[in-house]
Amino acid sequence: MTIAVDFDGTIVENRYPEIGDERMFATETLKMLIQDRHRLILWTCREGRLLDDAINWCKERGVEFWTINKDFPEENVTKNQQFSRKIKADLFIDDRMVGGLPDWGTIYHMIKENKTLEQVVQESFGKVYENEIEEIAQKTVSINTQIEQIRAGSKAYEEEALRKDGEASVLQTTLNHNNETIERLKNDIGDVDNTNLSIDAQIEEKNEFIAKSEKDIELKKQELKEVTDEMNNLLSSNEEFSKLTVELNQKITALTLKLSDCRVKCSQALTSAEQIKSRQSVVDDSIAQGKKDLEEIEAKKSESEEKLNALQSRIDENNNSMQGYKIKLQTKTDKADKLKAELEKANAEFNQKQQKARMLLDLEKNMEGFSGAVKAVMKQAQSKALSGVHGPLSSLITVDNEYSVAVEVALGAAMQNIVVGNEADAKRAIYYLKNNRVGRATFLPISAIKARNLDEHGLDDNLGFVAIASDLVECKAEYKNIISNLLGRVVIVEDMDCAIGIAKRYSNRFKIVTVDGQVINPGGSMTGGSQSRGAGILSRGNMIDELNAQAKELEKACEDIKTKYKTALEEANFALAELQGAEADLQQAKEEFIRAQGEHKLVSEKYDLLSSQLNILVNEKNNSKSRIEEFEKEAKSGEEKIKEIENEIKLNETELEKTSGNASEINAKRDEFRAKSEQINLELVTLAKDNESAKLSVEELNFRKNSQFDRVKTIQDEIAQIEDKNKSLLISINEIKAQANDLRVKAEQSNNDVSEQINQRNELEKRTTELRSEEKVKNQDREKLSGSIVRLDERKLAMKKEYDELNDMLFEQYELTKHEAEALNIQIDDMSEAKRRLHEIKVAIKGLGSINVGAIEEYKEVSERYTFLKEQIGDVEKSKNELLKIIEDLTASMSEKFLSQFNKINEEFKVCFADFFGGGKGELVLEEPDNCLESPIEIRIQPPGKSVQNINLFSGGEKSLAAMALLFSVLKVQPAPFCIYDEVEAALDDVNVERFAKYMRKMTDKTQFISITHRRGTMEEADVLYGVTMQEKGVSKLIELQTAELAAKMGLE
Repeated sequence: MTIAVDFDGTIVENRYPEIGDERMFATETLKMLIQDRHRLILWTCREGRLLDDAINWCKERGVEFWTINKDFPEENVTKNQQFSRKIKADLFIDDRMVGGLPDWGTIYHMIKENKTLEQVVQESFGKVYENEIEEIAQKTVSINTQIEQIRAGSKAYEEEALRKDGEASVLQTTLNHNNETIERLKNDIGDVDNTNLSIDAQIEEKNEFIAKSEKDIELKKQELKEVTDEMNNLLSSNEEFSKLTVELNQKITALTLKLSDCRVKCSQALTSAEQIKSRQSVVDDSIAQGKKDLEEIEAKKSESEEKLNALQSRIDENNNSMQGYKIKLQTKTDKADKLKAELEKANAEFNQKQQKARMLLDLEKNMEGFSGAVKAVMKQAQSKALSGVHGPLSSLITVDNEYSVAVEVALGAAMQNIVVGNEADAKRAIYYLKNNRVGRATFLPISAIKARNLDEHGLDDNLGFVAIASDLVECKAEYKNIISNLLGRVVIVEDMDCAIGIAKRYSNRFKIVTVDGQVINPGGSMTGGSQSRGAGILSRGNMIDELNAQAKELEKACEDIKTKYKTALEEANFALAELQGAEADLQQAKEEFIRAQGEHKLVSEKYDLLSSQLNILVNEKNNSKSRIEEFEKEAKSGEEKIKEIENEIKLNETELEKTSGNASEINAKRDEFRAKSEQINLELVTLAKDNESAKLSVEELNFRKNSQFDRVKTIQDEIAQIEDKNKSLLISINEIKAQANDLRVKAEQSNNDVSEQINQRNELEKRTTELRSEEKVKNQDREKLSGSIVRLDERKLAMKKEYDELNDMLFEQYELTKHEAEALNIQIDDMSEAKRRLHEIKVAIKGLGSINVGAIEEYKEVSERYTFLKEQIGDVEKSKNELLKIIEDLTASMSEKFLSQFNKINEEFKVCFADFFGGGKGELVLEEPDNCLESPIEIRIQPPGKSVQNINLFSGGEKSLAAMALLFSVLKVQPAPFCIYDEVEAALDDVNVERFAKYMRKMTDKTQFISITHRRGTMEEADVLYGVTMQEKGVSKLIELQTAELAAKMGLE
């Protein structure tokens, strides 16, 4: 048959203009309908690119339609592409049909078995368990997917938390190292403070020494002045000296003082030079020691730098390793994900094949496609009520899928013939069908059917010859004669051309069938086209076997993929463990690098300090050379000057002796004063030298103190910087730890979610097991009940027959009816008396002659049999009442839904009627409200100004207008996508035509109307007009007028 199928909302979920997800089993059902020789038309509002997308989507899934939006492929629709029209089809499948769209399995059963939806629903009532189990299976798959996703998220949270812990550990190590550095620097500051205290004590001691020496120098200068004054007084008190003598003495005294100064300066210069020389040896020793210490520190620095470089190389190497491990992990993870996707795809295909095979197996078990008589006979045979029944012919043979269509067509109705052992078995089955009035069937007794063979020479040499049909069928040896009888004179060929050629050659003496099912009958008649309704029974079994084989292959493939997926997961986990090990190594290397950086910094600072001290000592050594030269030069110059002064003194003394030869006493005193003066000058020189040395020491100590102060300030600045860094590090550590804790909380929550999901899955699996058990029990109960019902029916018939026979016997032997026997109501009060009376009666009966002494026993047995049968009838009646109650509940539900829609339509009809007639009353009345499903519906209307209410008494126009009001009320309650009118307003006058057209215009927001009309009022309300003219005889022409656009251009709207 021709079937029109909608796309959006029917084949796929309605997400127009996008293509939604496929509705379950939609494409599979469509392919099965195509295999059943139905012609499918894609009937959709899509056009252009959207239509192409829908067609390609169907083709990708193996569904190719007979035609698209056309009655047949060759139809030319170029002139009517701008409006929709109804497709000429036997069936329409649309999600907007009344009652909604059933599932595709139900649709297939409805089409395959030519049944109503209600019948299919009643038959599928027993599949509730299977549907619930399928739903639970889908939920289980969804839960498993969620568990995997949650576990992956939890794993990511835990990995991120571990990474955060690593960062926090590195920062904590840095913090600890900084704290150690701060402690060390504070210890250095303490050492510097102790050193400063020692330097301050030394400076104070030196200052005290300087103050004391300066005081001693002043005293010595005062003493020298007193000696000088005494000498002058001595010279001035001697009147014997002449003026020249006084001048010479004064000159000698001045030279003597000058000589003393020169000697003091020369002594100071020599002392300073000696001190510098002695200091130079100390400086040389210090420089040598400093160089040695510097070399050691430099070696440590080099070693530290090498260690840092090695650690940096190790960090770089670990980073590279981590990148490699990450790539490896990504590769393994991608491989595992790919295998997981393949596994899910294979599982989906496996489930799909299983579901399809199960659906076909259900059809096979329910013997769908077989006649009622065949089903009845097989049901009796399965319950052992009929013996000798082997089964329908189609279930006893197997044919390759390639030739299944040809063999089915060749067998035709014989596919449903029942194979039995002998004629007696067939006779019993025919009597059963006749007595129970369940139809007719053809039986094939194995003992009676003889083989028929085709004796034609040269068949193998004909072009396109395949085989004799009986040779393509496999069956048990006992059925060979039947197959040969039915198919022994049928030839299978490749195509119709070959069939025609062979038929002509052999003068149409035998039946020829093509592989695709076209037939040339004996005598030359030809049969072809689409496959008949009986087709598909044989191929169904092949398809089940094929699907089961494919399911087994897919199951094996799933196991292989599962093994590979497990291996890939293990490899991915191993790669993850390697990555985590590399991360741990990297973290350890970073920690060691931080410690090495701190050690390197200490060594560098010590190296800089030693370098600075060494530079100071070298500069001091370089400066000491020039100072020694300067002091030696000064001492040499002083010695020369001393010699000059001594010579000058000697000259003056010689001249003085010449002047005053008898002044020896004065000279002696002068020499005494001069010696004393020289002694005082020498002491002054010693004090000055000590004072200078003390001042130099103070300057050196102050320099050392200032250096220590600068170092303390530097250390304090460094401590402040490190403490600032520590604060930032502490904040970062707390933040990272908080983030790690949050991640662990999320991971814990994910684990809890996984546990909940696992519990749900366990509950679903438990429920599945329970349902399976219940389903098994129910199936067993149903099978038992079915068998019991059949047996009870037979027993009921047997008991009814026996009951009738007993009634006949009661009347024949005792001339009593059942009611008369019951009316006697015989009761025994005294058993002994009754026995005595019985004995008397027996004697009397014996005297009467030969009688049936077993009648009482027979009556007893009959009575017990009657009681038993009555109880059985009661059980059957009880089962019947339960079934009637279920039917009553369904009827009540249907009545409730019908009344709900009926009341809505009635309310809308009242409004629509008043709108169409400009007033009046209209209503729908159920003649039998208590039986709404079978009640006739009366339409009561009363136009304004009329008292007539019977619709049969109105004019044709009034009837048409009332019918339109009813139609529009139905459309208001259940809008249709489009509606076609064919001259529905022909009986209306112009006023009502205009009213009808405007009302139809008002309804266009939900429904598209296509109206065939000759009335002007209807045309005026139309958006587009199409006129058909015949300007030339036999040639129609279509004229299109866009009235809405024309009215807009002319400003009429």
